[in-house]
Amino acid sequence: MKYMDSLRSLSDHCRIETEVNLQTVAEAYGLRTPPIEANNNEVDVAQVAFLSKLATSSGLPLPDFVRLVRGQTDADPRPNKDLYEFPRPHNPAVHELWHRWNDVIAHGVVPEWLPTRPGQQQGRSSNHTSINDHLPKVWQHIRKGQRDGRYLVVQAELLEQWPEVFVSPVGVVDKAGADGPDIRLINDYSFPEGSSVNDFTDQTNWPEITYNPPGDIARRIFNLRRDHPRAQIMLMLGDVAGAFRHVPFHADHVQMFAFVIGDLLVIDLACGFGWCGSPAWYFVPGALIND
Repeated sequence: MKYMDSLRSLSDHCRIETEVNLQTVAEAYGLRTPPIEANNNEVDVAQVAFLSKLATSSGLPLPDFVRLVRGQTDADPRPNKDLYEFPRPHNPAVHELWHRWNDVIAHGVVPEWLPTRPGQQQGRSSNHTSINDHLPKVWQHIRKGQRDGRYLVVQAELLEQWPEVFVSPVGVVDKAGADGPDIRLINDYSFPEGSSVNDFTDQTNWPEITYNPPGDIARRIFNLRRDHPRAQIMLMLGDVAGAFRHVPFHADHVQMFAFVIGDLLVIDLACGFGWCGSPAWYFVPGALIND
């Protein structure tokens, strides 16, 4: 309990420090940070307006603006202030994963790109029509990402200031196993074919994924029955997507992960569903935690 309390205190300290630094920069341009909108069902439009004005007034390149919003400094460059470096594991088999994960914590995931990737996107596709029947849930999803710091949500006109941003279409699928009707918003990084984010991603240097779900589950059940012959063995189901979506991108690469809805530009600051590299980077913390 004391350990978790300490982590929460550190998290609060980092959040306050980030907010103070953001306000200090904003005041140089005659801006003030607005109060956080309490309504979690709709996008915080005051925050969108503030960040958009700050981006326009400061003229900051997108990577530097992302670092400002995240609170990344020379003293503490971590893009996600709730993540801390892992201690060196005893198992030498996971030392490479340990090094990779601590690099992610310090700077974020650094995707590698093929030389065929253009400096600017040649054309931008419309969103899939599946979102039209789920717009209230889509706005809730965006609001949650905005509140949690996973999404940078600004006015779409900033695409003129940041022309390097790649815009991919989004679609919606029903979220299996959810408590009540819910959706999963999918970034279609595989569209359009031949010139998508996934097409331009170099897939040769990812962390190697090694797992055997059926065997691992069977082995776990066997060990539990052997060690606790009279206990009732139960299986807990849950959605761990929220945990894995805390895996941040390096600020120099977030321009590749964005979508537009209405008059809003939404930049995904963390590995999300749809990018071909996400499973490999989800595997790294999972393997270390389970080691």
